[in-house]
Amino acid sequence: MSEGNIFILTLSIFAGIAEVIHYYIDGMAREAFLPTCRRYSSLYKHAKLVDYHIKSAIPSSVDLTVYMQDGSPFPVDIQVPQNTIFNSKDGKQWITTRNVTIERGTYTYKVPVAQKEAVEEVELGTYTSHDIIITLGDLPTDKKYVEGSMVLTIGGEAWTLVDTFAYSGPGDKVYKVELDTTLTPYLVFGDGQFGRKPTIGSLIKGQYYLTYGANGNIPANQFDKVPDVMTDVTSGLTLTNTIAATGGSDYEDFDTLKEHIPLSIKTLGVAITKEDYEAIAMLIDGVDKAYCNYICGKYVEVYITPDGGSEASTELINNVKQRMESSKVLTTRVSVYSTHAAKIYLSAEITGRKSFKSIDISNQVKKALLDAYNYQNSDINKPVRQSDLYALMDNQPMVDFLTITELYLLPYPIAININSQNTEEIVSVPALNITYFKMISFTTSTPESDFENCYIQTVIENGNAFYKVYANKDLSGNALYSGQYGKPLEVTLTKSKFSITINLPVENANYENGTVYQLTTQPMGSNGRLVDLIPHNYNIPTISSDNITLTINEVV
Repeated sequence: MSEGNIFILTLSIFAGIAEVIHYYIDGMAREAFLPTCRRYSSLYKHAKLVDYHIKSAIPSSVDLTVYMQDGSPFPVDIQVPQNTIFNSKDGKQWITTRNVTIERGTYTYKVPVAQKEAVEEVELGTYTSHDIIITLGDLPTDKKYVEGSMVLTIGGEAWTLVDTFAYSGPGDKVYKVELDTTLTPYLVFGDGQFGRKPTIGSLIKGQYYLTYGANGNIPANQFDKVPDVMTDVTSGLTLTNTIAATGGSDYEDFDTLKEHIPLSIKTLGVAITKEDYEAIAMLIDGVDKAYCNYICGKYVEVYITPDGGSEASTELINNVKQRMESSKVLTTRVSVYSTHAAKIYLSAEITGRKSFKSIDISNQVKKALLDAYNYQNSDINKPVRQSDLYALMDNQPMVDFLTITELYLLPYPIAININSQNTEEIVSVPALNITYFKMISFTTSTPESDFENCYIQTVIENGNAFYKVYANKDLSGNALYSGQYGKPLEVTLTKSKFSITINLPVENANYENGTVYQLTTQPMGSNGRLVDLIPHNYNIPTISSDNITLTINEVV
């Protein structure tokens, strides 16, 4: 029959209608399942179906290091109350998260701050009906409501903020702050069975915090102004943030919700197994990645990475610690630490395909490596295997074949600080007021050259306390370095071709015999043998363009 036949045309029309109907049916079926849905509105409904509380914005946090400009110890005790306001160089407001006492005689002190600003008590509206929707009003376009910060009174009575009504009775004065599909915060009250209904005509007042969210994740050295509450006590103070501010995030987006909803169902807030601890940690505000070192269920070490990467602040670590204490088994001891980045060093000789320029080949290979081993795509203790690297680089369209010539992994140095209670606490380098220092690294076939044999001890000589540094097998007491105890001790690492040098700062040290010594040891994989790099010290292996060396052979 001809395509112009009326019967063929009619059949084609019905076939087209059926195709469109099946398209919509397939779309509805796709949106009905969490793993396959593609629309935020569908994901929103999945969250409500399992009573998942969609989080609002999380403020960034950081530890400010306070010290005297002339390097002397603090002459008096300095009280820094909670909610003391600090300002970063970009004009953002930060407040202290707890009361801090800077003790006289110490050289440095860390003050925890979070990027948020208070909104004093405002009228949010009158409860005129049980169907009314009360929002927080017109918030500034660049600022967002801080998760869990609402303090509410209804008719002059204080109500309690909760994440779920599942544990509330008919008389409980509880409420939630939820987000709608347009990411607008609004108040939710109980239905009379799970949570009490407010009295009609009651005036609702609230106070809360606002934050810049992810825009508060600012780099290091962005603070320099000391607030009056501190300068009024003593002059000569200065401060800075030695690490980047991290942990800040905006309202939960599509990808975050898709990850968090299954985790919330998996644990129901109770930690038993290794996977439970990791799931609960990743659900905590400000945490992006988590790894659990599960020791027979009696001792658990939780390592976290904040949103935005870098190092977790003491505020975030304490928040995770508190949450773990409320979720764990009674007899389990839990410790929480921050992860750090481990630097990958890679050298390779590459022969390109015909007619491609070396600069184009190099750019293509570097982009593939940077995409595969950046912060987002890497993970805690992720193995760096030669086979993966060969496959990654060899599969680039411009590459014919290659040989990896050097492969190193520089771990982040960790200091173990023995505090005044004679208990260990892990802090990162640069560390402050260290009394004992040990490099935590890997198990290798040459332990005599491993980082574990580089350490710093505090010794007493003629009534004075000093740092002393020992390296490799030199444990007989012949110090390579000594510095006055109590002053800041910074240790930085740099890599040469076959070694890593630990550089000790001149300004904080008294060098014996006027000689500046350096401790040299080998990073993993640098002893002339190419090996797979498998971190064991809770680092996140990452690579930067500066640490990639490529020798390109062009083929004309």
